[in-house]
Formats: sequence, C-alpha cells, structure tokens
Amino acid sequence: MYRSLMKEIENTKGIMEGLRALLTEVDSSYPQEEHIFYENLQKFRTTLDERGLVLLDRVLDEEEAQIAVSVIFLFWKGLQQNLSCFQDPVAKQFLNLDYEDIHQESVMGEILSHITPNDTSRQLASMLSEEQWELNPIPAYYSYIKTISYKVAHYYGFRFGDSFLPLVVPGYVSDGTSFQYALRLIHDVGINV
Repeated sequence: MYRSLMKEIENTKGIMEGLRALLTEVDSSYPQEEHIFYENLQKFRTTLDERGLVLLDRVLDEEEAQIAVSVIFLFWKGLQQNLSCFQDPVAKQFLNLDYEDIHQESVMGEILSHITPNDTSRQLASMLSEEQWELNPIPAYYSYIKTISYKVAHYYGFRFGDSFLPLVVPGYVSDGTSFQYALRLIHDVGINV
C-alpha cells in the first residue's frame, strides 16, 4: 500500500491530469484558458529553434512538477487546518486570513526550491527576441493555474478532513467550517467547489 501511494504522489503527470479535470469541474473559465494556452503554445513553439524547444519542454515539465508538489503540500495543509479547527475553535479564524498566509506560501517556497524552474526559464528567456517573448504563454497560464489550484487543493484537503478525521481522531465531528470555506472561495474567486 505504501509503495502504491508513494507512486501516485510522485506521478506528476497523473496529478496534473487530475488537477486539470478538477479545474474543468470547478472553474467555468478554465476550459477556455486551457484552450487559449495550448493554441498559443503551438504558435510559440514555431518560433523556437531546436535548443529553444528543448528548454521549453524542460520549463513546462518543471512548472508542472512544481505545481504537483504544491498541490500535495496544500492538500496536506488543508487537512491539518481542519484538525487544528477541531482541536482549537479559534483556529477557524484562518478564514479571515489572506490566502498566502492560509497556504503558508513561504514554507511552500522552501519545499519547492529544488524544482523551481527559474534557471531553465532564464535560459529560455535569454534566447528570445521581444516578439518571441510576447508570444510566450507560459507565465500567464501557470500563474492562473497556481492561483486557482492552490486554493482548490487546500480547500479539498480541508474538506477531505471531514471524512477522514472521524476515522482517526476520537470525537471528531465536522462543524460546517468546510461550508463557510466553500462560500469564501465562491465569493472571492468565483469557483464552484
């Protein structure tokens, strides 16, 4: 079981496929964003030489690896947040914090430091003309993906706690904080969790 679970956690492509399916479900604008990204990515590819194409593929792989690790981290942090709310009702005040604080993005940054695509991105950027740079769809698309997926991952980790924690924490009872959290996401981001 452990090996099977670790294999799933380390499967970046599988995590990203699942994330894309989830984003399609919860964010009505995602399918259009994804379509535009792949359309623009194809145009961008036609402007690159062989070295540029290799770097581009590395940048894409590194971006996706970074997002996959972030999603796992945030799912875990959401589950932990749920347990904290049960153990200390004052912890429910997390709903009043900025998302960066909820997600503990500074801690996440330390975890991600070994797979941050900055070096490869800089190499690719250094060989692009201004015209090519303007065609580059990567920064906008992955910024969008991170903005939405980080919130969704943390929320679903929190919500998972409602089902999982009663199995492992004596006396655990869900108290409706997941519903309040969902309302905040609907209000703030417009996603339908």
